[in-house]
Amino acid sequence: METLFILISWLLALVTWLPSGAYVLIKFGNPIQDQPVHRLIFSLLLGAATTSGLLGAISLFSPISVLWPVSISIFTAIGFRKSWIPVLLEAVSGIKKWPVLLLIGAALFFGITLLVSSLESLNNDSGLYYIQFVKWINNYAVVPGLANLHDRFGFNSHWHLLTAAFNLHPFDQFEGNDLNGLLLCLFALGSLDSASRLTKEQDSFNLTWALFPLPFYLLVRFLTSSAPDLPSTLIPLAYFSLLLKEKDRSSLPILGCLLIFAATVKVLSVLHAIAFLPLLYWVAKRRDWKSIGSTIILASIILAPWIARNVVQTGYLVFPMESIDLINVDWKVPNELAGNARKMVDTHARTGSYDLSKYGAPTSTWIGFWFSVQSKSVLGLLLF
Repeated sequence: METLFILISWLLALVTWLPSGAYVLIKFGNPIQDQPVHRLIFSLLLGAATTSGLLGAISLFSPISVLWPVSISIFTAIGFRKSWIPVLLEAVSGIKKWPVLLLIGAALFFGITLLVSSLESLNNDSGLYYIQFVKWINNYAVVPGLANLHDRFGFNSHWHLLTAAFNLHPFDQFEGNDLNGLLLCLFALGSLDSASRLTKEQDSFNLTWALFPLPFYLLVRFLTSSAPDLPSTLIPLAYFSLLLKEKDRSSLPILGCLLIFAATVKVLSVLHAIAFLPLLYWVAKRRDWKSIGSTIILASIILAPWIARNVVQTGYLVFPMESIDLINVDWKVPNELAGNARKMVDTHARTGSYDLSKYGAPTSTWIGFWFSVQSKSVLGLLLF
């Protein structure tokens, strides 16, 4: 039964994301027209991004239940039908051209991923705060000072907002819809399509997508939870590969939208903006203010609700960065506690411990231990 719930949740997510995502893709640059399967994947990612921003705004005033994506999908499917129907039909036509072995491989991959996603969570953070945070989103509008109950509630990932929206157990114990599994299937689809194209055309874009499945098996533990680690790993593949393929022709609004989405899933992804500086310089040099303006608008749709949720839940623009202390509200997480939360995240990432006495230790004292205790998932991705 749980497998069926997950499958329905995935289908609803696809139906909700595709219309708005296809519209954004076509409206702002319309890249990779020669690869319909990847156009479908980029459309779905852009749709997830814009949907997360819309849900973030709604969550300021209302609990988030499955009724919201159902309503969104109905309106966008009708309003953007001229965008999403051609994108979908062209992708299906492209998949039909695959060799039989690739089709069988795709079916097996999807089936295995769906079954693994229905298993009990292998991620400790699911019980620590993922499930509780999703239930808060399901049952209440954003709660002022929520992070005072548990500092992890202040991390405010848009991935958990999407997880809550597609939760088909709103009045029962949250079992999980594991959107991570759906995301992995989408990227596997792109990888298989790129593999089929490499026999005819060798380029860096298709080679990157075709080789990326090598560490997929190392990501299994993320399939059974709503951990933002997997999307924050996969989404950058999309915008970096697009940047690589299109070079100076890349659509800045689309890249900016995906980058901001990744940053609202996991804050550290914002550092990837450094790679976009040459493109931004080139766009500014051309005085392409339309692209810059469009990028700001798309980014704001996603970023503004995320910042608003941060302020309401924690009293900070970005939590737990206590140094960015511009808001004064009575529910604010005390500065010292916010700082300790940041230090614990940093210390745990390096040493596997929450002992703050180890915070700020020289690299030489923790790098050996850090490398020895990393999961195979992390090591595999580093080596890849």
